[in-house]
Order: sequence, then C-alpha cells, then structure tokens
Amino acid sequence: MGLKRPDLKPGTMAVTTQFIDFTKGRASTFYNGENLPHVPGRFKPKSLLNHVDMTRPYCPELRRILLEAAKHMGVKVVDGVTYACMEGPRFETAAEIRMLRVLGADVVGMTLVPEVVLARELNMCYLSIGVVTNLAAGLQERVSQEEVKEIFKTILPTVRGLLIRAIEHTPRKRTCGCTSLVEEE
Repeated sequence: MGLKRPDLKPGTMAVTTQFIDFTKGRASTFYNGENLPHVPGRFKPKSLLNHVDMTRPYCPELRRILLEAAKHMGVKVVDGVTYACMEGPRFETAAEIRMLRVLGADVVGMTLVPEVVLARELNMCYLSIGVVTNLAAGLQERVSQEEVKEIFKTILPTVRGLLIRAIEHTPRKRTCGCTSLVEEE
C-alpha cells in the first residue's frame, strides 16, 4: 500500500531497499541458541548466536539486474522504497498509517519479514519487488481485499515477465557479498 509518495499509486511496482518490522508473532531468526540453520553441502554457521548486518538487507546485484530488466522492457519500477511490515491479517488503521508515514515508510504490507532476515542469516541473495495495491487506510475511503486482488490480476503478467527476464540475466557466480555475511565452519 502506498503511504505518501505521489509516484506510488495503485498498480506501481516498487523495489524495496529498507524495511521497518512491526511483526510480533513470527519466528524471526535461526539463531535462537538451539537449532542452527544448516543447508547440507552449502551452509553451516559457526555459532549459536549471530548478529547479522542489516544495513543493506537486499542484494544490490539482484536489484541492479531487476532494474536493468525493467528499463530494457520499458516497465516503470520505483526504486528505493522503505517497506513497513505489519503483523496482519487485518489491514492497518488510519492511525497506524499516520504513524508509519512519520517513521519514513513508503509502503506497508503483511509479508516480507521475516523472509528477508532469514535469507540474510543463510547468506542468500534476496530481493523484493512489490506492487502497490491501494493508498492505505485514511488515504482513501475504504481498503478491501477485492481491490488488492484486482490490482494483482492486472499487473501479474508484467511482474512475471520482468522476473523471468531478470532471472535469465542473473549470473550463477555471485559478486555482491551476500553469500559471506555469516561466518561458516
């Protein structure tokens, strides 16, 4: 949902570069002191406790590739969006939307966290492209699930084509540094 920027109207695709986490009931780390994440043959961390850097939570290389694909396809994508993740499944109140605007959020939704955090903990490249589906509570008369579905139905073929093109141009060898954030054994 777009909160304040005039370039984030319903139907606009946007690349997230930062997030604000307002979730409360979700497991948000693999580093709980008990079960370390382990991907056989790929990833085994050294420690039961790890503070993972979240200065730039999304892969800069994947972001560049996606934005180049969008440019080549003539698809408008807004770059540099701050996403506020709320618990859901309800839509936000008008008061929550006012708060999020003051805190610097550009869009709000109910997904994306903890996925971005967990991907970072596994040394995975991760990128988010979202679709603005409405202007949010208090900025329009009413927010509805039907509106969300209708916007997605309209924009899904474009998103699918953009992702396919970006994947086709993503090299197997990573040079971004995402794969070395957590020390491994």
